[in-house]
Amino acid sequence: IFQILALTAFIQPVLSTTGIVVLSLGQTARLFRIGLFCGSAAILSFLAGIRWGASGVAWGYCIANYMTMLPMLWYSFRMSPVSVTCFFRTISRPVVASLTMAASVLGLRLLLTGHSDAVILTMCLLGGLMVYMSAWTLLPGGWQTLCDILAYARLILPVKSDCLEQTSPR
Repeated sequence: IFQILALTAFIQPVLSTTGIVVLSLGQTARLFRIGLFCGSAAILSFLAGIRWGASGVAWGYCIANYMTMLPMLWYSFRMSPVSVTCFFRTISRPVVASLTMAASVLGLRLLLTGHSDAVILTMCLLGGLMVYMSAWTLLPGGWQTLCDILAYARLILPVKSDCLEQTSPR
C-alpha cells in the first residue's frame, strides 16, 4: 500500500504550491473551489477502490491525483503570472533526477536480493543519493542551480572562520 501511495506522494508536494499561488493572489473563493474539486475526486476514488480493499483505495487515490493534476494546475494558474508550462519547466530537473534515482534504487534493490535489510537500505540510500546528485548536476543548468542552493545555504547557516584574528589583552 505504501508503494502505491508513494506514487501519489511524488506529485502532491508540488501540486500543493498551486494553493499558495491562488492564496497569494487573494483568490480564496477559487481556492475553495479547488478544494471542493480535489476533495470530491478523492472521495469518489475511495468509493471506486473500496471494492478491492485497501490497495484498491490506494490505487484509486493515486489515479485520481494524476487525473486531476492538469485541470487543477490550469484552473489554479489561469489568472496568475505562473503558467502551466512554466510550472512544468521549473519542476522538470527534479522530476528527471528523481525518476533516474528511483530506477537506479529499484535496480540496486534487485541486485542486493538475499542481503540483510540493513545492507539493502544503506546501499540504496547511498546509491540513490549519488545518482540523484549526479543526475541533477548533469542536466542543463543543474550545476549552476546546485551552486546557487549552496550559496543560499551559506547565507543562512552560521559560518565559522579560522581567518579571524584573535586579539590578545593588553
